[in-house]
Amino acid sequence: MPTPQPHKDGPLYYPTVSTISLGSHTMLDLYEPRQPKDDDPTEQPRPPPRPVTSLLLEPRSLLVLRNIAYTRLLHGIAAACVDPLDTASLPLNAAACPLARPGAHLVRDTRVSLTIRRVPRVLRTGLLLSK
Repeated sequence: MPTPQPHKDGPLYYPTVSTISLGSHTMLDLYEPRQPKDDDPTEQPRPPPRPVTSLLLEPRSLLVLRNIAYTRLLHGIAAACVDPLDTASLPLNAAACPLARPGAHLVRDTRVSLTIRRVPRVLRTGLLLSK
């Protein structure tokens, strides 16, 4: 299955998106959006964007994205089988994650992601159950 490339979730999830991670861990990378002035027309192909920071999403964890993390930054998951952690590459939330230790090599496995959002308008239950 392809990994999510850097993107925004769009207005259906605004102002908050919550995600529960089940199964394996993963690393969620956060990126500054590319600006037209950043593009060099002589550069072919464009180098991949570099994350501003990363978050370790541990199994059974809840991630809530809002404010700048939701409205301005892009997020994505890089394709990887192993996430090696050293002192220079610890995720932003390392202090809160027991798995995030310098020298750890976290092996990725199958992950299930449940995304929760608030839907402003829904059909009344009675309409769905009536003939």
